[in-house]
Amino acid sequence: MKKTDKGTYVTGIVELEYASLEEAEDHFKTGKPKFSAWILFEKGNPDDDDAVNTLQEVFDEFSEIEFKNENPIHFPLMDGEQQNNRNLWGSWVLKTSSPFDKRPLLVDTKKKLITDKGQVVSGCFGKAEVRFKPYRFTDKKTGEIKKGVTCAIKAFQLLNVPTPPPPVFETDTEQSAIFETPKNNSNELPF
Repeated sequence: MKKTDKGTYVTGIVELEYASLEEAEDHFKTGKPKFSAWILFEKGNPDDDDAVNTLQEVFDEFSEIEFKNENPIHFPLMDGEQQNNRNLWGSWVLKTSSPFDKRPLLVDTKKKLITDKGQVVSGCFGKAEVRFKPYRFTDKKTGEIKKGVTCAIKAFQLLNVPTPPPPVFETDTEQSAIFETPKNNSNELPF
């Protein structure tokens, strides 16, 4: 993970999960749709381990400078194995989001703008440019002071699109109905 002269960071090749980068979505029903994605860093991969170490250094710097080492502070990095999702196991997860009016720049391998929808989806691989920003506010309901660091995804370069998984059949009967030989002994397929 490299720091740019703009104060942003560019990842190596990463995988996306929960990707909503083409259209803003309101996953948590807050009434505020956002562009967002979870960036996965593979545990045990030296480049990804270095990236996670860099992230920890960034968060430590924010903790010291912005928050004077106050606790608790929320950081957008989490252990994927603590989540209830097999796709996240073996990964560190960086949660990113951007406000509704700030769609991330999406480009292909040749750095040309992606205009077709359905290209940048969960399971795709690419490089991301992210920016970190501290926040502090008082929760209107509880009066509690919330503080931490948020991560905005500014751009994503798509390097490959996932292939769709094979069909999942609920029963053997459902599978055999699709692949059975037609009754009239013809060579036509049933679909």
